[in-house]
Amino acid sequence: MKVVLGRLTVDPDSLVLALDGQPLPAAPKVAELIAALGERRGDVLSKEALMERLWPRGYADDSMLWQTIYLARKLLAKTGQATIENLPRRGYRVVCNAPSPAVAPRPVWRPAVAAIAIILLASIAVFAGTHRGAPSPLPSETLRADSLGRYYLHQGTLASLRHAIAEFQVVVHDAPASARGYADLSEAEALFTQNMEVGRRKMVTRATADANIALRIDPQSATAHTALAVAALYDHAPANVVDSAFTRAIALDREDAIAHMYYGYFFLLHGRLRAGYTQLHRATDIDPSLGDANVFLAAVAYRLGDLQTAVHYAREGLGFGAPDKLDAYQTLGYAYVALAQPQSALHAFRQLHDYLPQASAAGVAYVRLHFKHLIM
Repeated sequence: MKVVLGRLTVDPDSLVLALDGQPLPAAPKVAELIAALGERRGDVLSKEALMERLWPRGYADDSMLWQTIYLARKLLAKTGQATIENLPRRGYRVVCNAPSPAVAPRPVWRPAVAAIAIILLASIAVFAGTHRGAPSPLPSETLRADSLGRYYLHQGTLASLRHAIAEFQVVVHDAPASARGYADLSEAEALFTQNMEVGRRKMVTRATADANIALRIDPQSATAHTALAVAALYDHAPANVVDSAFTRAIALDREDAIAHMYYGYFFLLHGRLRAGYTQLHRATDIDPSLGDANVFLAAVAYRLGDLQTAVHYAREGLGFGAPDKLDAYQTLGYAYVALAQPQSALHAFRQLHDYLPQASAAGVAYVRLHFKHLIM
């Protein structure tokens, strides 16, 4: 049963959020958090209860919950339908800002109308199953594993990518006839190769193989084509091969934010900044919570000389928990230098210390040299 918060609804099974019936892009864990609080609207749920609901297999810490709450609050603020309150030492609750719409009387269907409606619903279900953010035909527990895997995937750390691969292996085991599990597993394996010094070739070969299995199951799956393109990207395949794979994926689903994000990253790597900016901007339009897309967009904007935009997207990327904090803080630091804001630049470079002390020290020295006439 859908959870209703004013004009906002969330389906706890498919993890789809909708405002006035129109789907809203949201990370699966954000949707699940809103569903958990909405199911017990007005009640206070402890931190421990939320952690158990969102991460039943563990693998989580307090910072992941706080980040999810931050994203949920930001999304709810945009809709204006509800807020999440924090009650110190007790937990969290959701408060609806608007009355839920009245439920219309159930219509009396005539046989012909009912038949047409069933056909339309079946068509919608087929279409929805091909869309990454839409309801999936996967069983609810398998869908939960897939959503959990995508959450870990976008954390981007070595440990979280291991957890993502483990969750997607569950999906493949439980739903071997679904292209989705193999495609998601392929994407996680390709990203994992960034952290490997030994065995990289074996892992990228696995990623390519799993993407091809997904395509054999469903040749029209945009997600599968995206996975194959990502595997080719991290396998350093010829540019025309990667370009063609992403073009095919986006032609099949122009609303796939992940495809647009990786395509934009591909253009960024090849110095095609305007093309990269277009793809990355499209990705953040579809799903503003994609932290990496925001960080990539900040880097492109900085290189194009659009400093205020670079600052905006770097800060958005950090707010949305992008794993690439090194690039985000570096972009912020150098953009603030160019904007003649030395204190802000110093603050950004100092944040780098926890990730790469040498880069932090170099950035701070650069600011002091650039603004040596000022007292820091």
